[in-house]
Amino acid sequence: MLIRQGLKFGLVGAAATATHFLVMLFLVEVLRLDPVLATFPAFGIAFLVSYTGHFIWTFRARGPHQRYLLKYFGVALGGLAANAAIMYGAVHLLHWSYLVGLAIAIVLVPLLTFSAARLLVFRG
Repeated sequence: MLIRQGLKFGLVGAAATATHFLVMLFLVEVLRLDPVLATFPAFGIAFLVSYTGHFIWTFRARGPHQRYLLKYFGVALGGLAANAAIMYGAVHLLHWSYLVGLAIAIVLVPLLTFSAARLLVFRG
């Protein structure tokens, strides 16, 4: 069960990441929106893909969305903060290549967010 959930979590995460990328590409390249400003709607749409996928498929949650949505948003923001902290530490404190920080974040952040989503949001 845990391995299956982990794989589903990864697939939904990949779909959300692809969504974020494609929305960013559209907003910046087609609509000529500033990339920093485009990050916000891209994150929001990717968040909805992520939340919906995890609610319906990964964790098969039951009950009203308000029971889960804000908690999962907190987990997503925590993942964003962890990613930024890892990148800051790797690049600015340890003076490593950003690619090393990215590799560490790609491994650790999904493990942290999966654990938090499973234990704090979609437990049951």
